[in-house]
Amino acid sequence: MIIAKNFLCLNNINMVRHLVFSKRSTKQETELRVAHAAELVAEGQAYSSITSLVAAKYGISGKRARQITSIAYLLLKDDI
Repeated sequence: MIIAKNFLCLNNINMVRHLVFSKRSTKQETELRVAHAAELVAEGQAYSSITSLVAAKYGISGKRARQITSIAYLLLKDDI
C-alpha cells in the first residue's frame, strides 16, 4: 500500500512538472523577455546579473537566459 501511494505521489509530481516545465514560450513572450533584458542593459547592469535576473523572473534555464541577454545586447548595439 505504501509503495502504491509513493508511486502515485511521484506520478503526480511528474505530471505537474511536465505541465509547468514543458511549455515552450511564444514569440511574444520571448520578445517581452528580450525587451526586459534590453532595459537592464540600458540601465548598465552587468551581463551575469541580467542573466540571473531574467532566469529567475521567467523561470527559464541559465542557457536560455544567456541567449536572451545576448540578443538584447545585439538589439541595443544595432540601435546605436
